[in-house]
Amino acid sequence: MILSTLISCVLLSSSTLDLREYSSTPNSFKKVEKHILCQKPKVVILTKAKLSEEDIARFEALVNRNDMKGTKLVDTDGEQIGSLITDWHTYNLKKEAAGDIPPVKTTAFAIAQFEKGPREVIDFGASTGNEVIQLIKMFPDIHVVAIDGDEEATTILKKRIPPGKEHQVTVYTGPFIQYKGNQADLLIASFVFPYRSKEDFPTMWNHAVSLIKDGGIVAGQFFGEPANPKKAMTYHDEQSIKALLKDDFEILFFQEDHAIKVYGTPDEEGKVTPMWGELYHVVARKKRGK
Repeated sequence: MILSTLISCVLLSSSTLDLREYSSTPNSFKKVEKHILCQKPKVVILTKAKLSEEDIARFEALVNRNDMKGTKLVDTDGEQIGSLITDWHTYNLKKEAAGDIPPVKTTAFAIAQFEKGPREVIDFGASTGNEVIQLIKMFPDIHVVAIDGDEEATTILKKRIPPGKEHQVTVYTGPFIQYKGNQADLLIASFVFPYRSKEDFPTMWNHAVSLIKDGGIVAGQFFGEPANPKKAMTYHDEQSIKALLKDDFEILFFQEDHAIKVYGTPDEEGKVTPMWGELYHVVARKKRGK
């Protein structure tokens, strides 16, 4: 596709956007960004040899947005550009194939804090619904709002809801920041919070806090900075996490794990670089009057 045609924002139906002619100029990325956000293609073809590290970081940050999940960056030879976190289609298929798996440790700890289980839950980054399905099976009176920007993931989630349980789940497909529903007793964000740039993180975090009732609970993970950090993500250490929580929350559970190599990206020599430095599991209760 000729770049000069990418000026107007026109919603298209093509699943592939061919940008192999793209090369960086002061205004070229802004034009391409506008077009990609409108079209939301499944695949964007680029010529990696023409891209600088800064170009790749910009494209990664773009497709890593919550409303762009499902878009994959590939080189002209079909090889993926960027880290595995941008290949949401493959991720969705793996999650679907895994079937029913127990909730992650932060979710399990959080729900144990409720005598009869939480009544209203928001699952931010629900993906294909592994935790949603477990929760509605465990608690007959629970209602879960499942939020994800990836339409493929939420379509799979809807299909997985057991017959007769449909009333317990509300599926919201779209950017988390645009969700304006009721506050929840529990907000789950399993392995989700880091997937925002430093510029976008404060807005996302403040919105998450606003969606939790006084006395309600947040459960999720934060990543420490890896050897090769991504500009599309926000990293924390123990001190910055506790500072983030200090004003609004009381920490109920805090656990630090070392880097998990299986989540890293193999390089040309087959070495795996962890996607994060340390992994922090956090459960916290929102203070009254906050």
